[in-house]
Amino acid sequence: MWFGAIDERHLYASLRLSVHLFMRDSGAPCSEKPSATGFVMRRGLFEKDPGILVTNRHVLDPDYNRVPKGKKLDKIAVSGFLQETHLGDIVGPAKPVQFKILDPVPVFADSEADIAVIDLRSAKIPGGCPQLTQLPSMQLATTDDFQSRIHVATEIITPGYPSIEQKVTKRPFLVSGTIASDPREAAEIGPKEYKDCVICHSFSWGGMSGSPVFCRLVAEPEDPKSWDEQEVHGPLTEVRLAGVNRGHLKIGGSNEGALSYFAKSTVLDQLLGKVGVKKYPDTWRM
Repeated sequence: MWFGAIDERHLYASLRLSVHLFMRDSGAPCSEKPSATGFVMRRGLFEKDPGILVTNRHVLDPDYNRVPKGKKLDKIAVSGFLQETHLGDIVGPAKPVQFKILDPVPVFADSEADIAVIDLRSAKIPGGCPQLTQLPSMQLATTDDFQSRIHVATEIITPGYPSIEQKVTKRPFLVSGTIASDPREAAEIGPKEYKDCVICHSFSWGGMSGSPVFCRLVAEPEDPKSWDEQEVHGPLTEVRLAGVNRGHLKIGGSNEGALSYFAKSTVLDQLLGKVGVKKYPDTWRM
């Protein structure tokens, strides 16, 4: 499923999140409803399970960055599309899906990587969770990938729901770009260090926080004969989940939104382990 070209399966892996908050002191609902993007990770290899919803911590935690705002998370309205497949081929048009998570209980990463997850199996979802596109944990880029296979200028692909002219797009957009900072090191701009993050020359705007960030890498065949086939047919590519989009860097001017950054998949991998997502040998990757 995850070899070859980027297609509608990657586009519709993203979900639109509308976050509802209320005031702690009065209990009154907040008029603002922040919009963001999320995606779902599969819990097991073949396990039929709603999976784990992933997004940014700043999307679900009003007090993120230790700035209390007197607000609390109430519920999350989730919408998106499911692109069905059969034997690896796309089948039919994408079908709309939507549901609500009441009294969400997100789990946050220990680091400053700005990642949050919600276990959909135990979440309060009226009517149950619909079928969703789930990304396998085997697709996560590893520490070794960031050290030896993901480089400056590696292509990244990010599907999400940007807000354009103060309106959130009905369907996700897929944008692409390249890695701009050394992915082996913490990203830095001036005196500020972005630990466990990578800076990209790729568009991001309000509503795209929490989007999955894919990268396309050249596969390394184990069979030496496969190298001869690559010389004839071209290299075989594979898609890895490099991380979670944190948003755009505020550089100002007409270039606003041109630089974005994402939290590495290695931090997400650690967080997923805490909520029961199984890990598999690297040789089992799809």
